[in-house]
Amino acid sequence: MPGDPRVQRAVDAAVKFLYGARDSKGRWAGSYDSRFPGGTDSLVLTALLESGRKADQEELAEAIKSIRAAEPATVYARAVRAMAYARLGPEGYGKELAEDAAWLTDRQNRKGGWGYGPGHPKMRRRPAWVDTSNTTFAMLALADAAQAGVEVKPGVWQKAAAFWAQVQNSDGGWGYQPAGGTGLRLRGSSFGSMTAAGVTSLLLAREHLASSPPSTAPPGAESITRALKWLGDNYKIAEIPKWGWGKIEYWPYFYLYCLARAGMGAGLARLGGNDWQGELLGHLLACQSPDGAWRTEGEDDRHAVIRTCFALLAVNVAGAPVLVNKLSVAGADGADVAGLGRGLARAAGRSVCGRALAPDASQRDIESAPILYIDARKGLKIPDELVEPVRRFVLGGGLVLVAAPADDPGAARTAQDKLLSMFRDYQYQARKLPRDHPAFTISGRIDEPRWMQVVGIGDGCRSRVFLVGGNVADAWKRGNPQAAPGAFKLVANLARYSGIDLARPAARARVASRPDLPVVRGRVIAVGRLKHDGDWHIAPLALRPLHHVLAGALSIGVKNVGPVDAAEAISGTIPLLWMTGTRPGTSGLLGESQRKNLAEYLEGGGMIFIDSGMGRADFARQAAHMLADVLGAGSVTKIPPDHPLLTGKFAGGVGADVSKVQIRTADGAAALAGALHCVERNGRLVAVVSDYAVTVPLEGLPAYGCVGLSADEARRLAANIALYAAWQRSK
Repeated sequence: MPGDPRVQRAVDAAVKFLYGARDSKGRWAGSYDSRFPGGTDSLVLTALLESGRKADQEELAEAIKSIRAAEPATVYARAVRAMAYARLGPEGYGKELAEDAAWLTDRQNRKGGWGYGPGHPKMRRRPAWVDTSNTTFAMLALADAAQAGVEVKPGVWQKAAAFWAQVQNSDGGWGYQPAGGTGLRLRGSSFGSMTAAGVTSLLLAREHLASSPPSTAPPGAESITRALKWLGDNYKIAEIPKWGWGKIEYWPYFYLYCLARAGMGAGLARLGGNDWQGELLGHLLACQSPDGAWRTEGEDDRHAVIRTCFALLAVNVAGAPVLVNKLSVAGADGADVAGLGRGLARAAGRSVCGRALAPDASQRDIESAPILYIDARKGLKIPDELVEPVRRFVLGGGLVLVAAPADDPGAARTAQDKLLSMFRDYQYQARKLPRDHPAFTISGRIDEPRWMQVVGIGDGCRSRVFLVGGNVADAWKRGNPQAAPGAFKLVANLARYSGIDLARPAARARVASRPDLPVVRGRVIAVGRLKHDGDWHIAPLALRPLHHVLAGALSIGVKNVGPVDAAEAISGTIPLLWMTGTRPGTSGLLGESQRKNLAEYLEGGGMIFIDSGMGRADFARQAAHMLADVLGAGSVTKIPPDHPLLTGKFAGGVGADVSKVQIRTADGAAALAGALHCVERNGRLVAVVSDYAVTVPLEGLPAYGCVGLSADEARRLAANIALYAAWQRSK
């Protein structure tokens, strides 16, 4: 469900409700303001700005004026105002944001937590009061301020992390008021919202201390692990787990917001075996009222604005499209993939995320994001049962990113060999990518020192597996593109190279996962990929889309009979040979005996289609020379625009009209007819050669630098070619 259009519709409906909930002065009022003056305006602004609304919108003007004039004296109100200022932008509100961050820093108590602040009556009665809820809000605000450029000293995060670790309950969760204070302990036993808040807070501390010296590393790693287990063991979405103090109006939605922050910050696809992201979104969308609000039927509606804000914040976090999945084969540590997703989101200004899959991930899990990341710094360990799902993911268009051992060339070479062995049947090759490769230039040039080595593994038209050295995983874990720009630019470049738009990173349909469509018995066209001395194997799944086109339109199947070796006689039961590539072998395309067998096949009624796999004219020229040698000099001519193959007027008009198709070239456009050559014998079409790519677009997967037809036009032309070959054979 992440990235689902329904999520955006839910956000838009909630925003519309909040706009309509303003009072006559253009502000928002709610029960929150009675105890924390100014807090409601700030909370609504935070939710709206997080949902993509702009600071200069007229609907926000009065609320912005109001919060600037306020002097919040409570941690809650001051924190949500700082969160609003951070989203309004440091350019216009940097001074105010810095002042609020300083105010919050000054109120951190000696234990590392926060209480209500001087403006709340509880602090007058119990000056040493501290609780996990106020502490969470203060840390959320300081994290936003730090991201907006305000300096928050490492000691603040260190003390806060120590506070959470010290007050954690023995069961791994947290309650509201820690032990050790004076008077009665209020809601001290563990429950869901405060446990999720504790994980969120510790993850924030870990993130902001990641670039600090080792002596300031947060002590909360074990606490995070225990708390995540508590959330998994007590997992609930429809209510706050272990809440036992009566009904409360809006905290269930605050719980979902913190749960989303915790799951996303830890980079986990599952909590306690549960798909928290999809289930949380499904629950929130099901609970939303038709007017866009989140409310409880039959109850006082005065909390609807507050409830809607927290629900909207939760939707925005959990609804982030998944860009990167990590295949966790040695535990579900998602710190690096979460940081990678967080850093890419910051750099792109888009909501995307990364998460770690469970070791027993399914094919569907693996295919739920366009990039699969594997940490192989301690060796490449893909369980046997996951080798085939990973292979299918790659063949279907997915990108695999492998963090290689940085200082162990032997281990890196072993990882490379294992990856190559997974694609032995497709003759994938590995090569060190040069610095002018799109991986280093396409979206943002990487000017780092040459510490980052990248090996690309794939065929002649695309690399799909990238082995990256240089300890990039440590840089990703910090989640800060400014600290290690090359590590994040590399992934953004690789995504762009593979056709992934960071603005729309939802997973694409996988070619390899699509089941074959049924066809009428006996109505099958056999097609064989002709082997040659070059990279004949590129775009290995190209014939599957052709099958689906013909099966869907005419109930005619396409059977890929596998590679055809012209070193032996070619069966006359194959009406069509398909030949493609980007480069010939050292001895040309076909040897003497192979050419002889090809000539006998073509003279005996067969047909061949040849295209330049990436639209590189040299391959097509060599193919034309080969045909001239096989079939006689002067036999290769340009195909006219009114040829039945292009107009579709053959076999009773069964084909498509592609005579007006234009090919997008590096210099503009070219007519398809002008790019096709043919050989005819006694009124029969024997061969068709294309200067531009047909096979690679036919497969439907992006290939950077490919010049040829669009996927749709390639499939129409390919369907004509297959039908024409079968029609000729049947005459």
